[in-house]
Amino acid sequence: MKTGNGPEQIGPGRKFRPICEFAIVFSLCLICLTIIIPTGTQQSDNFGLSPRMVPVATIVIIIGFAIIGLLVNLTGSKQVAAPASNGLAGVFLLCAATLIGAWTIYQFGLLVGGTVLIFLTALAVGMRNIMHLSLMVGAAFLLLYFIEWAGL
Repeated sequence: MKTGNGPEQIGPGRKFRPICEFAIVFSLCLICLTIIIPTGTQQSDNFGLSPRMVPVATIVIIIGFAIIGLLVNLTGSKQVAAPASNGLAGVFLLCAATLIGAWTIYQFGLLVGGTVLIFLTALAVGMRNIMHLSLMVGAAFLLLYFIEWAGL
């Protein structure tokens, strides 16, 4: 009979779950790199950024974080508890943030609307640390400003 006060159970499930998570993320990324991105974008020889650059860079970053997550989970000695979720209320908040952000983009443009969208989405998923929130919103504003400046 397990009381919950004893040592953490160590078994094959502890190593199997991170490997399965990595396999799923990695296989979906490969599908995106080999099928979805080439089908959805056209190759161009223009100067600057190609239409495929941002999706490919994003997928490569996701693969990199998946590898880091796999290594941390396989070499870590203690399990981290999953964050508490709001259930259906969290889904509603995320949908509301998306709708308000899309409306703001339509009314005020990408720079202001995109920043509002990032801010509301961060609040909807539970970010409450003022420093992290302000850094993320500031970085989003700078990125959106660069995108508008570069004409992307």
